[in-house]
Amino acid sequence: MPSAHIFTGGDPVSADRSAALPAPDLVLAADSGAELAAAAGRPVDVLVGDLDSIAEETLDAALADGAVVEAHPADKDATDLELALDAALRRGADEIVVIGGGGGRLDHLLGNAAVISSPALREASVRWVLEHETAYVVHAGRGRTTIPAADGVSFSAVPMGGNATGVTISGAKWDLSDAVLKVGSSLGVSNQVRGTEITVEADGGALLVILREEHAVTVSYRGQPVAEVRPVDSPMSIEERLDDLTRRGVLVPAEKRSTRLRPAARREGALERFLTERGD
Repeated sequence: MPSAHIFTGGDPVSADRSAALPAPDLVLAADSGAELAAAAGRPVDVLVGDLDSIAEETLDAALADGAVVEAHPADKDATDLELALDAALRRGADEIVVIGGGGGRLDHLLGNAAVISSPALREASVRWVLEHETAYVVHAGRGRTTIPAADGVSFSAVPMGGNATGVTISGAKWDLSDAVLKVGSSLGVSNQVRGTEITVEADGGALLVILREEHAVTVSYRGQPVAEVRPVDSPMSIEERLDDLTRRGVLVPAEKRSTRLRPAARREGALERFLTERGD
């Protein structure tokens, strides 16, 4: 069965991050997602959407490369991403990676999370790649999902569409066994990987397992890269690091000031005044 990458709009995913993913059998773009695909050097096979946000030159280039266009009216009952996911399923994709779709409008972000976790995709392996996170969809009845990750990486397991039951998570700082993650509860938020992978399984419902990934960020000025920021892998604890910076004069602790609080003068309360005036 073919694998598919779906590029979509929202906050962009860097070309390096997208290009580092294994090449798929099929590349789809949801409207302006074609621009992300082009930046990553991935020719688009299928372009889906109402085409209201794609640049004209990007559309021309996609057509010149032989892309099939599934055009939809602007007044429609589904987002471009949902239509692209449906197009991937119709073409038999059983491994889908959605690239982009984060940030921007909150309603679009929540809508993207909902359609990516839809029961319509329960027979497929679905992953969502953003600039600083990767999310895995875990549907009930598909057995254990093994997720590779570095030791200490933060992750959250969020129930989607309803309660997730029979949730078992291993390889984490806080493992779970046959637990219930309820909608509206934060039980699965902010866990940590212990080792090189975690396994997640559910007997009912669906989970979005979101891993925070730290990697180099390029800082640009007027379109030109001027700096690269990388995570610091330091063996020191935060307290040791602060002490070290203080000794080197980089960090100057705030001056401590001791202020003696004086008790406030006692004021007659309203009830006391009322009783005094009545002569009680």
